[in-house]
This record gives sequence, C-alpha cells and structure tokens, in this order.
Amino acid sequence: VVLPQISAEYVAEGVRVGLVADSWATLEKRFTMLESSLEDRSKWDFLAKQFIFVSDAPPLTDNQLLAHMYPGQGS
Repeated sequence: VVLPQISAEYVAEGVRVGLVADSWATLEKRFTMLESSLEDRSKWDFLAKQFIFVSDAPPLTDNQLLAHMYPGQGS
C-alpha cells in the first residue's frame, strides 16, 4: 500500500536499467561495469550479455500490456 503512494509522482524518463546478480560480489561487479559503460551506447549489447540490461526506449503506456512466460508454462 505504501509503495504506490511513494511512487505516484514518479515519471520514468531517461535510461532504465535492470540487472541480475546471484551474490553481493556479482552485484558489485555489475554495478562497476555499468558505471564505466553506461554513457557509451555501443557497449549496451555487451552489458546485456553480462545480465545488465539498459534501455532508453519509452516505458509502456497504460494501454500496453506485458506478459511474463516461465519455462513449462503455456508450452
């Protein structure tokens, strides 16, 4: 209940990042890689191969949908 209230005024703009890490050490390593490569768009494909996903595409609008598929579901 609190999170929707806190983020009600949030506007998504600029670059968005998602990353995957299975340990604190991996998270720190990926943050370091991100910091050194974020400004160079040509490195974003390399970052994606390291499970660091960067996008400057606009966020989904209210009339767009997002689906999550997991192995074994819907197959």
